[in-house]
Amino acid sequence: MPSGPLRPARTPRPTTSQPRTWALPPRVADALGKLLSQSHALTGDSLQSAVQFAQQSSIPLHEAILRLGFVDERTVYATLAAATGLDFVDAREVVPTPMALRIVPARVARQHQALPITVDDRTMTYLTSSPYDPDAERDLSFTSGRRPVAKLACPSDLRIALQHSYRDNIDIEGLLSQARSHTRSSVEAIHTFDDGTPTDSAVVELCNTLVARAVDSGASDLHLDPSDNGILARVRVGGVLEAVLALPADVARMVLNRFKVMARADIAVRQRPQDGAFAMKVGGRRIDVRLSTLPTTFGEKIVMRLIDSESELQSIGTLGYDEQLLARFRRILDRPDGLVLVTGPTGSGKTTVLYAALHYLRTGRTNIVSVEDPVERTLPGVNQIPVNARAGANYASVLRSVLRQDPDVLMVGEIRDEEVASIVGQAAYTGHLVLSSLHTIDAATAVTRLLNLGLEPFRIAESLSGILAQRLIRRLCPACRTVDSSGPAAGPGCPECNHTGWGDRMPVAELLVPTPEIRAIIGRNGSATELRQAMRSAEIRTMRDRAQLLVAAGATTEHEIARVIGTDDAESETGANARQTVLVADDDPVTRTLVRLLLERDGYAVVEASTGRIAVDLTASKGPELIVMDLNMPQMDGYEAIQAIRRIPSATKTPIVVVTAEDGAETERKVLALGADDYIVKPFEPTVLTARIKAVFGRQRLAA
Repeated sequence: MPSGPLRPARTPRPTTSQPRTWALPPRVADALGKLLSQSHALTGDSLQSAVQFAQQSSIPLHEAILRLGFVDERTVYATLAAATGLDFVDAREVVPTPMALRIVPARVARQHQALPITVDDRTMTYLTSSPYDPDAERDLSFTSGRRPVAKLACPSDLRIALQHSYRDNIDIEGLLSQARSHTRSSVEAIHTFDDGTPTDSAVVELCNTLVARAVDSGASDLHLDPSDNGILARVRVGGVLEAVLALPADVARMVLNRFKVMARADIAVRQRPQDGAFAMKVGGRRIDVRLSTLPTTFGEKIVMRLIDSESELQSIGTLGYDEQLLARFRRILDRPDGLVLVTGPTGSGKTTVLYAALHYLRTGRTNIVSVEDPVERTLPGVNQIPVNARAGANYASVLRSVLRQDPDVLMVGEIRDEEVASIVGQAAYTGHLVLSSLHTIDAATAVTRLLNLGLEPFRIAESLSGILAQRLIRRLCPACRTVDSSGPAAGPGCPECNHTGWGDRMPVAELLVPTPEIRAIIGRNGSATELRQAMRSAEIRTMRDRAQLLVAAGATTEHEIARVIGTDDAESETGANARQTVLVADDDPVTRTLVRLLLERDGYAVVEASTGRIAVDLTASKGPELIVMDLNMPQMDGYEAIQAIRRIPSATKTPIVVVTAEDGAETERKVLALGADDYIVKPFEPTVLTARIKAVFGRQRLAA
C-alpha cells in the first residue's frame, strides 16, 4: 500500500447499504491533478471544477473527474497509478492463481472490489481501484493471513475480472448459514448442477457444488473425511489429495445424508459400510458417481469415485505406451485364448486399459461379454452384465451363466476371491480369451496372488498370456518446468498448468509375457523374486526402467517416481546390510555436493532436496536415518520444514542437524525448540560436520 496519511471523506462512516469511499491523501490528489494537466488531458478550469465537485460530493478526486466526463477511465487510473507509485495492471490480462482465490472468499473480494492475484508465504498481491481503503486492507489481511500489496486497475475491468475469476465460487458462508437454519435458499439456479429440477435447498446446492468443483478440477475422487469438529472435503487430482473445504459439524451430517440419499444408501445405518451409486450432470456432461461409506471414530467417511461417462473412449494406441510395449500387448490380445491381467493399485488406470482392450477386440465377429461391478460406461458391441449382489447375482453366479452363452472373449472386472479365480482360470484354460484385473504391486506378485487364490501352478503356467502392471505419474508442465542439480523439477506454475507446475498423468508400465523359463518358474511354484530375476534376464523393462527414461527425457522427476513407485528394488532388497541414508536439504547446489561427497566418503547413502517442501516429501517417502537441513530455502524454509517433518509419524525421532549461515543464540534456540538435534554455522570445517553426524548416530545407539 502507498504511504501517507489515511483521511476519510467528510461523510460519516457509511452503513452496509451505502457505498464506501475514501479520500485521496492531499499529496496524491495534487500529484494527480498536476500530471493530468501536464499531459494536457485536463485543463486548469476543468481541474478546478473537479476539485470543487469532489469536495461537494465527498468523493475522491479521480472519481469526480470520471463522473464529470473530463477524462476517460483508463487515462485517469493510469495517471493515478503514477501519482501513487503503484503498478497499473490491465485486469483483463491477469490470471489469478488458484491459491489466491482460495484464501480470499468471493464475498470479501466482491465487497471491496479487490481481486487477489498472487500469494507467497508473506504477502498477497491484489488488484483494486480504491488504493486508500483501510477496511479493504484490513479484511484482506485478515482472510489471507498475509500482508496485502495493492496494484491499481480500472474498476470496469476489475468488475469483469471478479465475475470471471469467481464465477464458480458459490457463497459457501451463505449456504452454511441457510443449512443451519433449515430455511429455503434464496439462491436460484446455480448452474453447477442440472438434473432437470430446480435446486431450492442450501444443502442440495452445497452438495452439488462440491461435486461440480471436483469435476471441474479434473478430480478422480471426492473424499469427505470426518473429524471431531466436522468434515474435510478433499479431491484427488493427479493422484494427490488436496483439501478444498471444511464444513462444521452441524452441517456435516446433513451433507453426508444428502449424498447417501442420492446413492440410495440407508441413512439410518451408520455403523457398517455401504455402497451406492448415482448420476448427475455437471456442465452438461453426465457424471456417474460411485459412493462408498465407512464408519470411523469420528463418524462416517464417504468416498465418491467420479466417472465421466461421456469422455472419449481411449484406444490402446492412445494410452501413452511406447511402441515396443504396445506391439507386445497387441500380440497377446490377438491370441484366441489365454489369461490377460491388468494390475496395480486403485486409481492406476486398470479399468481404462481393460476398456481400451475391449475396444480393440470388438470386431463384430466375436461374442464379447463383460461382467462388471458396476458397469462404468457402455460399449457398443459388448454384452455388459452388471453384478447385483443384493439380487443374488454375484460375480461367481453370473460367470457360470455367461460361460453357457458361448463367449469368445470374457472380461471380468476384478478377481476378488477364490471362487471367481477358479472360474476365470478354468475359462482361460479351456479356450477362452479372459481379461481381468488384480490389485498387486507389480507383474511378478500377480502370479503369487493367483497362487494364493488357489489356482494350480501348472494351470497358471500354461494359460497365462500376459500381465500388464502400471502406475500413473504426473507429467511436468512443459511451459514452466525447470532443471536443478537433481534433474528435471516442477516449475513455479503458469496458466497452462493452472499454477501447479504439473500437467496430466502418463502411464509407466511393465508387460510380463511368459518365456519358457518364466513358465517353468511358475509351474514349480516359484517366488516373486525369482520371477523378477527371470524378467531381468529376459530383458523385460520394469516400471522403474520406463520411469527413468521419462526422467531422462525431462517429462517427470525422480521425486515423482519415488512418490508413486517407491524406492528402487535393489535398495529395498538389501535388507539389514543397507547403508544409513542421510537427507541433505539445501538450496545451494555447491553446498549439497560438498556435503554429499563428505557423507558418501564415510559410507552413507545420500538423498538431496533443493527446497523445504521436497525435503518433507522425501522424508515421508524415503525414511532417512538423519537429515541435514538448511534454514533459508525457497517454497518452504527450514523452520517450516522441521515442523512438518516432526508431524510425520515415522519421522518424529529422526535426527535433524541444522547447517545454516544464520548465527546467534536466538536462531539456535528456535531450531532446537522446533526439534533439531544439532546446529552448525556456515562456513564449517568438513571434519566438524562428519564428527557431529557421527555423534548424533552414537547418541541414537546409546539411547537404544
